[in-house]
Amino acid sequence: MLEPQLQYTWQGLSLDDGQDNASYVKFGHGSAQHVRAGFRLGSHHDMNFGKGTSSRDTLRGSAKHSVRELPVNWWVQPSVIRTFSSRGDMSMGTAAAGSNMTFSPSQNGTSLDLQAGLEARVRENITLGVQAGYVHSVSGSSAEGYNGQATLNVTF
Repeated sequence: MLEPQLQYTWQGLSLDDGQDNASYVKFGHGSAQHVRAGFRLGSHHDMNFGKGTSSRDTLRGSAKHSVRELPVNWWVQPSVIRTFSSRGDMSMGTAAAGSNMTFSPSQNGTSLDLQAGLEARVRENITLGVQAGYVHSVSGSSAEGYNGQATLNVTF
């Protein structure tokens, strides 16, 4: 399966300010916009579990005898991400005059993103999944780093 993808995301963040007897931290409202273009390549098998094949009496109708029998889908998803209109301020200081410092980080720029994952139906109503990826900044101050996710889906 080859699936072209185009995604727009607006992201906002609002944090409470903090202070104690010695210092303070003030957060402004942050926001950013992202456009992601890429594709998803992978398998698209019917995830129908079918009939259980376990030799154990308690699992006979709901589990498979071996891992090779499990319905599994995999995917790879390369993308280009453009971040723009990134805003946000943070100031901190103490009661002493002139101690205030303000930071205005920006994530504007372009990144290359590669995600990969798989999901397996381990019981008629349970699907397990894992996803991992890496984002690499190619221009500006865009995000960079590794990410991962594990999922457990249970249907009732």
